[in-house]
Amino acid sequence: MQQINAERQKRLCSYRAARGTLVRLLGLPFTILLCSLICVDPVHSVSLVGFFVSLWHHCMWLFLWQPVTDWYPVPILLSYLLCMLCLEAIYLPLYSYIDYGLKRYHRLPTFPLRTCLLRHCRAQGKLVVKWAVLVQIIYLMYATLQEWWWCGFVCFQLLLDIGWEQCKPFILSRTYTLTPLVDGELKQRLQNLMRRLSTSVRGIYVLTKPGAKVAPNAFVVGWGWTRQISIVHTMLERFSLDEIEVILAHELAHHVYFDIWKRLFARAGIRVIAYYLIAMLMLGLVDIPIYLFDGFSDSTTVPFLLSLFVLSWLVTTSIMNSYSRMMEHRADEFALRTTDLHQAFKSAMVRLANINEILAHEDSNSSHPSIVSRIRHAEEWAARNT
Repeated sequence: MQQINAERQKRLCSYRAARGTLVRLLGLPFTILLCSLICVDPVHSVSLVGFFVSLWHHCMWLFLWQPVTDWYPVPILLSYLLCMLCLEAIYLPLYSYIDYGLKRYHRLPTFPLRTCLLRHCRAQGKLVVKWAVLVQIIYLMYATLQEWWWCGFVCFQLLLDIGWEQCKPFILSRTYTLTPLVDGELKQRLQNLMRRLSTSVRGIYVLTKPGAKVAPNAFVVGWGWTRQISIVHTMLERFSLDEIEVILAHELAHHVYFDIWKRLFARAGIRVIAYYLIAMLMLGLVDIPIYLFDGFSDSTTVPFLLSLFVLSWLVTTSIMNSYSRMMEHRADEFALRTTDLHQAFKSAMVRLANINEILAHEDSNSSHPSIVSRIRHAEEWAARNT
């Protein structure tokens, strides 16, 4: 079995450490914003936040249109866009440096600077539009549900997550070219594997993207009548049939164990707790008279609401990554038990670490176990079953 490229892993580890330090700096603007709440003059009962709130109210008095009682979409949108404009002025240069400057420094493959900037502009643009809609929905839910807005928002996000998982195959087909896998040994082996697992898919497809380099991968997307297997063409070129079979057995294990549904409802459960705490904090904040907030529906609460959502996202992501690593270990065990291809599994992990930008050692921010721990797990499984 080929060995993990130690030199490349060393460079990747250094890059990940530097990137982690820089990414943590992105929380600085939100920390400063929340700390501004303590800028209060107790003698004159004046606060810095109160000054800006009153100034914003003075500027927004022409836009107080309410299509629904207590919902002011125009001031909310303008407040949100002002926050995003300030944050993107920091984020775009920093993300571009992380994706271009740092990778060049650590001699890792990257895109040209212009391409990196365009990719981040597109990605951040989609994120800004997405959260512009979500922020409006939050305030609309508060206008209609009052203190129960957080419960309605959790249900709304759960429905979005379910729809996203169901529509993944269609979204994939709009980005990549999907060609049915030709009849042959690989297709026969995958069909036999699905019969042993008592599961099925709508089709097995080879994924390509003309004019672009796509990292080797194989996965199962969708569920029910939309479930399909997709194999990137570079994996067919570089991986053996045994390696592809054991990787797809791992992916099918998530469907056998209903991991998609478990992950969706686990995330919803965490959001219930996080959003309830956000709702309580926001209601307490707007009740403080010195800040001059005109209730939760006031558009000046948008920056503080976004700050709390960012903090809750960091906590939720950390918890979900830990849960995901546990499910990935279980899927590895299932794939090894089903195929009995532990050597192929180990060589596939080594290939993925050498070809893709995957850190072979422990990474607490990852949703998957480290490559080294997965290889060790395969060796322990083989020792128990020989």
